[in-house]
Amino acid sequence: MNSRAALAALVLAAGVALAQDAPVRYDGHHAVRVTVSTARQLQTVRALADDILTCEGSGLGTFDVRFSPERFRAFLEAGIPHAVLSDDLQRDIDQIWADDARVRAGDDPSWFATYRSLAEINARIDALVAAFPALATVSTIGTSIQSRPIRMVRVTGPGSTANRPAFIIQSNQHAREWVTPHASMFILDRFLETYATDARIRNIVDNIDFYIIPSVNPDGYEYSRTTNNQWRKNRRDNPGSCDGVDLNRNWGFQWGIDNTGSSGSTCSETYRGPAAWSEPEIAGIKSLVDTLAAQGRLKVHWDIHTNGQMFLSPWGYTTNPPPDLPLMDSLGAIVQAGLQSVRGTPYPYGQGSVILYLNNGNTRDYTYGVHGKMAWTLELGGNAFQPPVSEILPLCHEALAGLLPLAEYYIVPVVPSCFANCDASTASPFLNVNDFTCFTNLFASGDTRANCDASTTPPVLNVNDFTCFLNQFSAGCSAP
Repeated sequence: MNSRAALAALVLAAGVALAQDAPVRYDGHHAVRVTVSTARQLQTVRALADDILTCEGSGLGTFDVRFSPERFRAFLEAGIPHAVLSDDLQRDIDQIWADDARVRAGDDPSWFATYRSLAEINARIDALVAAFPALATVSTIGTSIQSRPIRMVRVTGPGSTANRPAFIIQSNQHAREWVTPHASMFILDRFLETYATDARIRNIVDNIDFYIIPSVNPDGYEYSRTTNNQWRKNRRDNPGSCDGVDLNRNWGFQWGIDNTGSSGSTCSETYRGPAAWSEPEIAGIKSLVDTLAAQGRLKVHWDIHTNGQMFLSPWGYTTNPPPDLPLMDSLGAIVQAGLQSVRGTPYPYGQGSVILYLNNGNTRDYTYGVHGKMAWTLELGGNAFQPPVSEILPLCHEALAGLLPLAEYYIVPVVPSCFANCDASTASPFLNVNDFTCFTNLFASGDTRANCDASTTPPVLNVNDFTCFLNQFSAGCSAP
């Protein structure tokens, strides 16, 4: 390691911000998945780790950390169970940029073939909105601490939205989680580009009012791309100390209730800020949440992160169960099935503080705790905040596949003239084996169009729907 990199590593290990914006390198730094079973082991890992690489935090169980070479040697002496995910983070970072250069020099037409800059994200937003003005509008709902716009795209189909369910989808609260703004952009892209050709997408866009915010933390995102690949927080200047606030600890519900789920230290990666709502990046999103909730239209608030590979419901601040946990878990199972349908990736779901760690002042606790609206953290998979570029598109597909059945749950189903004619065929005989295949496919995917008995108590899809379908099929249809 050269002297400049060694200085950077020592400064980072001490938790002190670099005085200048020289690029930070991580030569020889290890990404390690540790499994701790005792408080003493946890204390040892926290003392030695340069950084916690699991989005929500660390506790008893399994989580990922970063060690400088010197600290990794000390960690090995402790004999704590672990698996090395990477033995040189800088090599992985360099490979991402090499792949980026290769993609940009080639002829791959996919926008999702590499990581895009904030300027490219904004240009893509503008191009999509210009191409589909009947479906999408773009607005600025806030300004970052360095005066960058927080941009939001509203997507919905024609007609009145006065009673249309609303979904908020946001990503990139944590700067280094590069794949997350791409997941939001993929959802936006598919909603618009396939609206005319995909009946499922069209039905969802026509019946849900989506508010998509690809980058909540534009300052941090650009800083992580240009200067410090592992930067997590926003870019608040904390005079005389470490920079930045963790935006996902700055929300005003149960803010700073303890120092386990957030930190009052400016040098902590989970520094919650000097006061709730101190950070301008989240002010506009709060206003959006409050407005849609007051209208009675807000149904779901999705906050996309990486790389925990989980689907987390409230609460984060306490292990006590929320009143709506049974519904949250029923919907979590629907989302899990969608996420796993892409390539079989397991996504555990449940109360965040129970299946992961305590954290307070977060997005999902605010939306649910203040307004009683369903709110989740989607932790995409992968072994890094910036997985290889080949993983971008599969992870984006998983995010979309998890969202679609949840959106369908909130669409008021239109009862067909003959429910048993699932495939809507018009040729006689209207009812045939294809209708059985159609119904079982809808049921297996969690599509609420399989809710034959129109039940509203979770799980809405159950054995009664099969009985209902069989009864209607036996009764026959006189018309399609």
